[in-house]
Amino acid sequence: MRIWFCSKLRVALEYPREMDFGKVLLGERKEHPLEITFTNNSPLRKDTDGGVAGTLEGCQGSLPVGQRGHGRENRNPRPDGPLTLLFPRGEGSSIFPTFPVASKRSKQKKKKPDPLKTGTGRKSSPTQATAPSPLARTLAWIGFSAVLLACIAWVATHAFLVDAVTVRLCNEADKNIPVEKRMPVFLSEIAFDGYAWNRHAEHLGENGEWRVRHTDFDNAPEGREVHWNSAFAWYLRGLGEIYRAVTGDSLRNSIYRMSIWANPILLVLALGIFATLSARRFGPLCGSVIAIGMVAVPTFYEGFMPAYPDHHGLIAFALLGMLFGIAWAGAGWVQNEGGNDFAPPHTLRQARHGMIFSAICGAAGLWISAFSAAVVLGAIGVSAITATLLLGRMARIKAGGGFHQELWKYWGLWGAGGSLVFYLLEYFPFNMGIRMEVNHPLYAIAWLGGGWAIAVLTGWICGNGGKSNPFPWRNLIWPSLACAFLPLVVLLGGNEVYSAKDPFMIRLYKNIAELLPLMMRIRMGGLTWGAAIGWFPVFLLAAATLQMSRVVGRGTKAVLIFLAIPILLITALQFYQVRWGMLAGPLYIALAGIVVPQVWRLVPRDALSRAVVAAMLLSFGYILVAPTFKNTFTIAWAQFRSGDKVSITAGQGLALLHRQMARAILDDAAGAPVVLLSSPNSSCLLSAMGGFRTVGTLYWENVEGLKAAAAGLNAQNDEEALAFMKKHGITHVSMMTWENFIGPFFGILYPKPVPGKSYENSFGKRALFDKVIPPWARPLAFPPNDLSKGMQQTVLMLRVAPDQSLNEAKFHLARFSRLVEGNPITAEISLKEILDNAPDSSAVRMELVDLYVSQGRHRDAANQALAAMKSLQPDLRRSVASQLAERFTAAGQPDLAAEMLKAAEAPAKPN
Repeated sequence: MRIWFCSKLRVALEYPREMDFGKVLLGERKEHPLEITFTNNSPLRKDTDGGVAGTLEGCQGSLPVGQRGHGRENRNPRPDGPLTLLFPRGEGSSIFPTFPVASKRSKQKKKKPDPLKTGTGRKSSPTQATAPSPLARTLAWIGFSAVLLACIAWVATHAFLVDAVTVRLCNEADKNIPVEKRMPVFLSEIAFDGYAWNRHAEHLGENGEWRVRHTDFDNAPEGREVHWNSAFAWYLRGLGEIYRAVTGDSLRNSIYRMSIWANPILLVLALGIFATLSARRFGPLCGSVIAIGMVAVPTFYEGFMPAYPDHHGLIAFALLGMLFGIAWAGAGWVQNEGGNDFAPPHTLRQARHGMIFSAICGAAGLWISAFSAAVVLGAIGVSAITATLLLGRMARIKAGGGFHQELWKYWGLWGAGGSLVFYLLEYFPFNMGIRMEVNHPLYAIAWLGGGWAIAVLTGWICGNGGKSNPFPWRNLIWPSLACAFLPLVVLLGGNEVYSAKDPFMIRLYKNIAELLPLMMRIRMGGLTWGAAIGWFPVFLLAAATLQMSRVVGRGTKAVLIFLAIPILLITALQFYQVRWGMLAGPLYIALAGIVVPQVWRLVPRDALSRAVVAAMLLSFGYILVAPTFKNTFTIAWAQFRSGDKVSITAGQGLALLHRQMARAILDDAAGAPVVLLSSPNSSCLLSAMGGFRTVGTLYWENVEGLKAAAAGLNAQNDEEALAFMKKHGITHVSMMTWENFIGPFFGILYPKPVPGKSYENSFGKRALFDKVIPPWARPLAFPPNDLSKGMQQTVLMLRVAPDQSLNEAKFHLARFSRLVEGNPITAEISLKEILDNAPDSSAVRMELVDLYVSQGRHRDAANQALAAMKSLQPDLRRSVASQLAERFTAAGQPDLAAEMLKAAEAPAKPN
């Protein structure tokens, strides 16, 4: 049956069973849609048999239920589609146009498919078109809420366990130390940067500087520039101030205690905001996937772990937001209001919001870590152009849908503006130099040019190229120059512009584990394929499989291509340097957030199919989540439940050992300022915990400090080493076998053999391994303990004392031989040699007393004590005698104890 509203108008109707006549879409074929809102006097109404009847300008007609236009039986009825009136192309632009008389025999031109509705232009499957029931939607949101709360509980529980165990271990280690002398809690074993962050937070505001621009933390005595973002330092300082106000503890200890919670707090906020926004945009399943990914993907969650106060988590979140924001915008693809494609937005306004969110996240990423953000920005450009090349030639704008290249200009404008704002916030007006390692206006210019270039290229691609649409060379001139200016400055500038070009730094990077190639790390045993790659490439395989589906919309396919390509580029960089693998986590989370819901949309709505697919997805989720959950909670939970006897990890042991070393240095300094020479990692731990200054730390701003530390540890004789100590104001030297860096420093300083330079002659090697202590150095008595023995670490700490006499040097070496090296015979010989030259030295004799008592030679000990007390003042003599009497009594020598007390009353020997 052919439906005629009048003799001159032919229409096709699609309608839902429950017709809503408040809003109807009226569209011309191959033209933009016209949205018409009908009043209560609408000419369209339901017929008595459930069909549609109505009058347009005096023309009337009807369509029974189950029928479609052109009189054909609807073999696959669509119960949920909108009411659409499709007119022949070409004539009229009013709401009710006038058409020429159409012959009944004339052939109607076939409608071209909407490239954004399905992959092939065929009808969408019933499962895609049918909206879920209110009950299903409610259950989906309840499920999302449960997942979100479970993820928040994951983060909070982990932080609580780490906090409880850390405080317990520190309290146990400090039980014999007065409260006012207790060191701050230690951080995670990977949180070397966290110690530096806490140092910056502690000293914010000194000398009127409220931005982190300079520090005396390292590169003593001058200090050096700092180019870390000030916001995170202020965040740590704020948490510390709150804790100090509540507990009354010192600022340093307060900052460290809250550093355990700093990043978990940020992750909880990120989960609540970002996962909820994702659920609102793409549905509860997408939000659930995003939330689970943020706690279960190791390379993402690692940046937010407890006791790891660093900006790596923030940069991971910024990259996730930058990439997923573009997915929210459909990567430039926009579908019709009535479209049912999954990923593309339905309006340009929605797409612009996604681009704004991406740009702001990217600008924040440049502020936090410019190089990491710049690499992903470059990958975004490649992805956008590639996706358009593969799918854009059929993306002509139709009825409001299609590819909108102007969105990329919008993205470039917002990104460049945000980057410039963050730069001014950090550097204006006093520190506006040219450092390409950090955010700079050149990045903003490059971003603006990149956004324009993407828009121009994708617009040309969607125009199908050819003679009628030649390549837009002229339009690409200024965007290309804008993009090229940044790398040209890096390439042509010196070390003052980009420190990584310094030959010293280039050689140094070869000795840092995270900068080594992936295959080398795997061969060395420090990494496995599972830890480096894992099961995450399955999402890439799923995205590739969805490209072959005839049901998945073209816009969704484009978004999947867009999200997949950065992962491939980052993985290629990971083979070059392992550290780039840390950026893969947020990229995989973004891809999974689109892949999983799209797969679920393809599942038939019958209960059996959904149950089978749900079981498969849950099983795969378990494979991904279970190892992370185990690694996160197993050790912390076991330690939490262990009571007083806690089995510590190697990282915890090293941190506790460094706390003890820092305490020993402070006690030896007796309140005097300390400047420390040590290996790079020990320099961070010791100086941050003890609050003193150091020289060499592994930061690109500290190139001069690293060079100085390398030269000092590899001084070729005692005189050269002492000259270095005086030049840099070094008061103490700390070395241990763990990451001592003496050998690597020598290889970096002298990559080729140099006459007169030898590792064997290096000051650090001779002191730490050969036990050749210079005469100007005073070794600290730091005996091996359970920590150092358990980790098989040799610790050597020296005080620089160039003015000490030869006898003083021998005395401290003797104590070192007895207490540290466990060689009492050598110590006794040295002490007796000193007595031959200075027989009245009470300090030497009392040292012999300790030596003899420890050996059970009580009579010899008493003789040395009696000789020492003759030159002591009465008060001091009585104190010494009382202590010795207690020791002799405890050793079962009451006669010697009485002799000590009697000698205490004898007159002192005149000087």
